[in-house]
Amino acid sequence: MGELSPFYHTLAEVAEHQSKGDPSTILPTTLYLLSASTMTVGLTFYALGKCGIASVTYFFPTYVMLGLVGGVGIWMTTLSATVSISPSLVHGDRFWDAAATEPFLLSAGFTLGLIGLRRFVPKDRFPFLDPCYFLSVPAVFYVGLLALGVSIDDAIEGGYMFKDPDSLGGGVEEDALSPWDLWKLFDPSKVRWGAIVPASPTLIASAVLCVILVAPFIPALATFKGLVDFDMNHEFVTHGYANVLSAILSPGGLSMSLCYSTSTVYSRAGGKGKLSSALLSIVIFLTFVYGPQFVAFIPRCMAGALILDMGINLFLEGVLDQDNKCDRIEYASIWIIIITMTLFDMTSGLLAGLATAVVTHTLQSHVGKVPVRIARDASLLHSSRWRNPAALALLDDPKRGRKNIVVFILQGHIFFGNMSTLQKQMFDYLTKKKADEGGETSLVIVDFTLVVGIDSTAMSFIDKLKTRMKKKFGVSSVVFVIGSDAITSLKIQSQTHNVARPSELVEDEYSAMTFSQAEPALGGGLERMHLTRPGSFYTPQPPAVIDGKFFDTLDQALSSCEDVLIARYKPGLEKKYTDRFSYSNLLDLDDGGESAEKQVVLMLGQHCRDNDKEALGKIFNVLTREKFRKGDVLWKLGDACDTAKLLFRGSVFAFVDENDPSAFSETIKCGAFIGLRGLILDEKHEATVRCDEDTVVYSLNRFGYERLAYDSPEAARLLDLCVARYLSHRLRHVSNRIYGSKSIPL
Repeated sequence: MGELSPFYHTLAEVAEHQSKGDPSTILPTTLYLLSASTMTVGLTFYALGKCGIASVTYFFPTYVMLGLVGGVGIWMTTLSATVSISPSLVHGDRFWDAAATEPFLLSAGFTLGLIGLRRFVPKDRFPFLDPCYFLSVPAVFYVGLLALGVSIDDAIEGGYMFKDPDSLGGGVEEDALSPWDLWKLFDPSKVRWGAIVPASPTLIASAVLCVILVAPFIPALATFKGLVDFDMNHEFVTHGYANVLSAILSPGGLSMSLCYSTSTVYSRAGGKGKLSSALLSIVIFLTFVYGPQFVAFIPRCMAGALILDMGINLFLEGVLDQDNKCDRIEYASIWIIIITMTLFDMTSGLLAGLATAVVTHTLQSHVGKVPVRIARDASLLHSSRWRNPAALALLDDPKRGRKNIVVFILQGHIFFGNMSTLQKQMFDYLTKKKADEGGETSLVIVDFTLVVGIDSTAMSFIDKLKTRMKKKFGVSSVVFVIGSDAITSLKIQSQTHNVARPSELVEDEYSAMTFSQAEPALGGGLERMHLTRPGSFYTPQPPAVIDGKFFDTLDQALSSCEDVLIARYKPGLEKKYTDRFSYSNLLDLDDGGESAEKQVVLMLGQHCRDNDKEALGKIFNVLTREKFRKGDVLWKLGDACDTAKLLFRGSVFAFVDENDPSAFSETIKCGAFIGLRGLILDEKHEATVRCDEDTVVYSLNRFGYERLAYDSPEAARLLDLCVARYLSHRLRHVSNRIYGSKSIPL
């Protein structure tokens, strides 16, 4: 991988520094470190693939990779100058000395010629322009020597050509040069084994960069081949084997990886199967082994032009954002990485990339976002609880009702840097509210649902902020909504044991009949705004322990705060749905006869909010009693809705996804009227409903409803109002009023 060249140079510098004045140790130590680098790359690939986490590389920011690529481009531009005139690498001011020499200017001339040709020759018509151009450079060079009358020896002495490898020696006998010379050059007794310690950061950095650069090419090649399913982990394991073998079989074995361009050319040429791959590998191996023998015949300007062109392209790939994919912060990060790599080294550039990734992510989440997204009272916010009319009147009271509840919706990252802004926003709103209304704020809800990250310092500050609000503004209780984000929830919960967990979701003895804890289900599918654990209902905390509690949803927090306000002025009313009916003993009655009729009529009255026994009796007369066994399906998703069912005994399970029924589902208890919305509005069922146990229902079919509408319009109107009331209840749900929904109840 050409992008790893800066790391190899750094490893050579480490070997030179560790030689301690003994030149004979430099080459063996360099080979040792190169093999260690390749081994590190291989083990990294293998570990990621074997553990099944190769896809984690997708989370590395693209702009960091672009910055690293741009930095490599500058480094290779520098390398092109030194390759053009000397085998030693040049840094700093010495680069400009090298760039001013005639050999480098010749390399630059060939590069400019290629750039010019690219502007006039369409790539789609001549896709092999680049390789043909570079292969023609030696021919042009030799023609130039012949025209100028310059001999090969004079060109070598003038620095225009590489010297014959046999004349370089390298610590072995001249006649000992062979394909296996690397093993002869590698003398274990000369290796500075301790060099692995100072080289460790470079080894790790090279492995990280190699993984980052390879990851995008695997899905890109799969797309080219038209493959929908590919195993990223298997590809990483294969890369691991290849690099480990390279490190073991050859001293100084270099890292290797999938090359997208070579792979596409191989595919277009008809290459496929293990035999073709094996032959290609053999050709590449022989080229690598015997290729240096032809170095003496290659002019430096060819290598210099090739490296210079590669460096320019890599740099432009890093800094040119033609598709405007990067914002200003990301683009600034690219330049920070490039400058760091240029002034220091590749490892420093990679560390700068990691640092800018963290800073950029934080800034992108924070720029333009104040920590408090919404600050308002709850006068227009309603929980999903079905409440007694007297309780609703109390909650709507401007002095004693929901206006005493303040909701703060937080957003983005909450960290030590915006704590002062958070406090100022909260205190400013509470101060203004107190000045405008003259009363104390009784309850405060702090919602973390839109928060994507919070640090421990911020969490500690918010805990203290709760105390300050109580002292300064007379707030009696502060509750928190943690949302569904696992990270935020974990961090918040680690600070407190005062969290309402699923174990606190208990069965309410009368919830199925009084609906004091759950709303009745009326539609053809999932009719509740928030799902609960099957067989359970959310039980709000008693007013005495609500302070400091954490809830999963804003609806739950608001419901508990409403209970506090109701219990403060009319204790006990918060538990009542209506003052007209009481069903606490209905479940003890018989299933049949007059008792059953009374129960059904009372259930209908509960849904219709009416005590007109005559009208309710007419509805009962068009109902048909049915029994179902456990596992029976009442209807399926997409079926025509031609019946509604009042659950008299048992329970049913409603779900949307046949393949994963638990993904979006709920258990509906007896007392619910399901399918009524679809029946009246003539819509299809939106969920599959299956009996969880032996179930007794009273069914209303389309013929019965139409007959009821014809014979007794006032009774049918009760069912229509039942659906309208339920849909209104859903529309007024708190999530539609505070998270920016367009479902405005006009």
